Amino acid sequence: RRRSLAIPLAAGVLTLALDVVLEPMAATVKDYWIWAGGTVPLQNYVSWVVFTVISVILLRQADRTPRSGGKGVLLTAVVLFGLQWILFVVTGAGHGHLVPALISIALLGVLVLAWRRKP
Repeated sequence: RRRSLAIPLAAGVLTLALDVVLEPMAATVKDYWIWAGGTVPLQNYVSWVVFTVISVILLRQADRTPRSGGKGVLLTAVVLFGLQWILFVVTGAGHGHLVPALISIALLGVLVLAWRRKP
């Protein structure tokens, strides 16, 4: 059971890393949204993690159906996520949001180190 949640939880951390770098960039560089008091509420980050974990569990189930043929629905999602993450890290850092970019990169690094430690 614990092993079956490893990938969805890792995806949740990846989404958190993306959102940490996305929020300042989207709010101040592009004015996509404005948070009350200029602070992103904790529920924003928590909801993204929960949504991602549930989504990945559903994607894994879809990838196991006979109709999918195991063609890598989850791999496609990871590649698309990676491209988005790179876009937001570079855009945010390029507009002076270095701290969120570094936090996001650090979260990704922690995830990679944790993943490599597994037996």
